[in-house]
Amino acid sequence: PWRSACLSSPSPGGGSTRRGSISDGDANAVLSTTRRDLLWQIPVAGVASYTFGQLFYDSFSVQGLQYPEAHEKRVKTVISDSFSLSAMSKESKETFRVLEIGIGQDCRLSRRGLYAPALHQLQDQGVGHVDVIGMDLIKPSKAVVEEAQKKLNDGLDSTGASSFAVDLECLQQSITQETPFLSGYFDSIICCFTLCSVDDPDRAVEEIKRLLRPSGGTLGFVEHVAVDADIDKPYYRLLGWEQQKLDRLQQLVADNCHLHRDTDKTITRIMGVEPVKQERFLVDNMWPVSMQSCGVIQRRDV
Repeated sequence: PWRSACLSSPSPGGGSTRRGSISDGDANAVLSTTRRDLLWQIPVAGVASYTFGQLFYDSFSVQGLQYPEAHEKRVKTVISDSFSLSAMSKESKETFRVLEIGIGQDCRLSRRGLYAPALHQLQDQGVGHVDVIGMDLIKPSKAVVEEAQKKLNDGLDSTGASSFAVDLECLQQSITQETPFLSGYFDSIICCFTLCSVDDPDRAVEEIKRLLRPSGGTLGFVEHVAVDADIDKPYYRLLGWEQQKLDRLQQLVADNCHLHRDTDKTITRIMGVEPVKQERFLVDNMWPVSMQSCGVIQRRDV
């Protein structure tokens, strides 16, 4: 019906109907066809969304708080390198201030013990106390925060002259807005799988830069990123295609998570300095966020 309605066709009088005109019968046929299509299109779309959501949940959540070792070992290394590098450039070792952006309702990094090597290193470097501020759009519960703080202090020497402790406080706040901290307040900022979901990545990194101590403050990041277009390997080409095709669906089922962002490049561009360390790597069993990038950037404004 749509094809015949769009083409000129003979009229009973020997002329032709106007191109694009649709008779009442044709219009009803078009509408009925559209309604019939919706009867199968909507359920199929629903099933596809649910299936994708389940695949994402199964691969991304893995087992509760635990993510694949290929991912978690990078997180540990990034936190350790970020803390150590910042502490070396800090004159006063009395208090070391940390901001974790996107701490999550589960405080996963703390409760998984991914801060432990970095905190032991800070203690060895003579730092007396660590203040950790966790920032997210939804605050974790009091019970979760207490468990996370206990985990942060596990195994640390908090007795005698070498007393060392970690305090954790959580704040409900978006990093894309100006935060209630003075410029240069934090010695180190940690950002893990967060900038994929913010509405304005440039604004987020600008605020991160403002908050970092200009004389050696560090940003440690682990983010999933878009596949490099110049990688000419079948698997990477397929993953890049999947990222683009599934991006909108991913945003719907995973709290605005974007699959195809060059987050590491955004960080470097806004910070205005190359990372001290950076690596792009693949974690197969974290599809569709398997292409990841980690690194440490240090401010050296003064």
